Amino acid sequence: MNLSFLSTAVSAQNSLFSTGLTAFSGTYTDLGIATSVAGEGLQSFKMYFREIKICKSLTVSGSGYSNAEGCVTIYSNTSDTYHGTEGPSASERTVMEAAGEGKFYDILSATDRAALSKEIEFEPGEYNYGIVETHPWVKMKAKSGALCTKPTGAAESTSQPYYTRVTSLACGSGAEEALVYITNANTNFRFLTPFTVEAGGSYKLDLAFNMDGAVKALSAGASSTLNDATSGFYVPMVRMVPSPHSASAATKVETYLLEPTGSNGLGNFKIRAEIYYDGSDTTKAPLSIMTTVLAGSNQLPVDNKSIYANSATVEGDVITTKSWAGKVGLTLTRSAEGSEATATLVCSAHGEEGGAFIAASSPASSDDLCSTASEVTLRDADGPDTLTLE
Repeated sequence: MNLSFLSTAVSAQNSLFSTGLTAFSGTYTDLGIATSVAGEGLQSFKMYFREIKICKSLTVSGSGYSNAEGCVTIYSNTSDTYHGTEGPSASERTVMEAAGEGKFYDILSATDRAALSKEIEFEPGEYNYGIVETHPWVKMKAKSGALCTKPTGAAESTSQPYYTRVTSLACGSGAEEALVYITNANTNFRFLTPFTVEAGGSYKLDLAFNMDGAVKALSAGASSTLNDATSGFYVPMVRMVPSPHSASAATKVETYLLEPTGSNGLGNFKIRAEIYYDGSDTTKAPLSIMTTVLAGSNQLPVDNKSIYANSATVEGDVITTKSWAGKVGLTLTRSAEGSEATATLVCSAHGEEGGAFIAASSPASSDDLCSTASEVTLRDADGPDTLTLE
């Protein structure tokens, strides 16, 4: 088994930018991937991976799990104590600031991704789950207009212990790297198609991700992961989906950009749904799906809105994502390129136990995504874009 980290984003041209103001959100911008070292957008994003493994079975509860059986560890670095279930402390921040090469890896860097690649041998059988565990800290550089991740005087706020507060996010001489606490970054996912390993076979496990539009800049509002009490950056819990396949093939991805069709939710958001499958499989049986909420045209805050797809069911062209509690989130009907694709989104209240989609803004707004209906209809008029991950 050979492990590879592959990004779906091919250029900053895929990013979504929005302008304008609303009463509650200030100005939101979904950051694309910067095309130069000091360019506009997300310049670097370093993560500290603790463990990557695949398992035959486990019991899921939110981002946590138990009763993992038949697991194969593909990557492990346990040199620093994990504190993901606690609030950040000054001593832990000191440890994370000192952690450098060999611990933090920039997932936007092809060189760093290659350094993470591993090759192992393991037992044949049917594997059904992939697990990625990281420390809940990232090191990030980003620029959005006059805002930069400048960490001068960085300190944890006493009033908001899970935020990183800095004295100023004004760019000045340019962006500098900031250490940001993101509460939790662990992820697990049930393979949509079981991964069957035969004796003597050679396989690849691609960990696919897409940071294009995932990090958001916010001016005139402080409720963000990294902020200076006025403006900030929202840093999400990073989703990586495992896509195992034969060594002779490559992972392919269908990307849908879904928009609401009716008055409910129209202009409030877009949803990027990415379906990964083995490029040698003519049936295109999905191995995994990743969904990302992106800002719409009216600038409503989407930093606390997400679709948590812990598992999914597949019936023909219809894929239905579900939360760890089995609640339905996004139901997507796949289509051919150039043909309209449709989907529905079941709304959940903020904090609803096991809810699949968080829809509430803070403070609540009459323009909220699910203010007038419990389900939103979406469409991609042109169908998916398909590419091969390399």
